[in-house]
Amino acid sequence: MSIAYPLFVFDKSDRAMRLIEEPERLFFHLEEIDIENDEYLFWDANGTGVRVRIIKRKSAAVENCEAAKPLSEAFLEYGQSLGLAIDVSGRPLEIWDRMKHEIKRNPKRKGPFAIFRDRGPSKNK
Repeated sequence: MSIAYPLFVFDKSDRAMRLIEEPERLFFHLEEIDIENDEYLFWDANGTGVRVRIIKRKSAAVENCEAAKPLSEAFLEYGQSLGLAIDVSGRPLEIWDRMKHEIKRNPKRKGPFAIFRDRGPSKNK
C-alpha cells in the first residue's frame, strides 16, 4: 500500500499537530532526533498509520504500519489542548480544514501577557 500525502503528525509531548504536505518537507517541520526518539505519531491522508524511519542524515523511509491510536483520537486530543470541541466525522483532510477554521476563529492565548492582547489601546495618557 502506498503512502498518500499529506501526512498528519501528532506531537506526543504537547499534543500539537501539523501537516507535512510532501516528502521533501518532512525535515523542514521535524527534527531527526525527535523522530528517532519516537516523539511523534504519523498518519497518511487516508488516516492510515505511518512510521517514519531515519535512514541517514536528512533521509527517511515512510512506511505503512499499525497506528498506535486512531487519527480521530489524535484530532480530539489536539482540539482539547486548544480548548476546542472538534467534530471528527468525515475524511481526515475535511476534519483538518474544520480544525484550522476553528483555530482561526478562536485563537488560544498563550504566554504571561496574553490577557493584554485583546484589550485594545491603553486609555492612560
